[in-house]
This record gives sequence, structure tokens and C-alpha cells, in this order.
Amino acid sequence: MFDAFLALLFMTMTPAENSDGPGCAFELIRAGNAITLRGLIVSHEWPHGYYDLEILVDHSGGRSISRQSGDFTSGEGADDNVLSSSTIFISPGGRFFATLQLRDGNRKASCSIERRN
Repeated sequence: MFDAFLALLFMTMTPAENSDGPGCAFELIRAGNAITLRGLIVSHEWPHGYYDLEILVDHSGGRSISRQSGDFTSGEGADDNVLSSSTIFISPGGRFFATLQLRDGNRKASCSIERRN
């Protein structure tokens, strides 16, 4: 089920909505039925702010929702721009949907991703 040798790395970005500029993206690392989902800041237009991440997993065993949030300050290195990292397990035929929102005063940005297993 969890085969690190066959892990696939792919990056998916969706355009920021209601944003003054680029804002966020997702990075996915697959290993069997496990997916590590990382919420990222992709622009130095966002040196600081507040984020909300919601992940919905829907599969044969039911549904789960995970929420994370907090203040952030973006750094210069790639690892400094990771807001959140979560590993989720999806059974065959399952799916997940994640939404990441950024706020700083009146500025807002959001991105989302949906995948089926």
C-alpha cells in the first residue's frame, strides 16, 4: 500500500480568486493510497498574513474534514513558504477536495484542488 519507490511528485496550481496577485498553490506527493498535501505561498507579494486550509476526504469508509489555520510569515527559501503539510489516506474510488485561503487586511487569495483515487 505504501510504496516509496513508486511515489509520484506533481504540482498543481489553480489561479488565485479575489486576489490582487498570485497567492497560493498545492504540492502533492503520492505514495500508494497516501497523499501528502502541502499548501504553499508562491509569491513574495504575501510576506505575511493569515491562512485557512480545509481538506475534505470522501471515501468508502465515510467522510472526514481537516481544518488548519494560523498566521504566517513567508521566508526566502522554498521550505519557508510551506504553510501546512498533511498526509491523507484515500481508498480506491475515494476523493479529496482542499481549499487554501490567504488574508492580510483587505487582501485575499484562494486556491483549491480536487483529486480522485
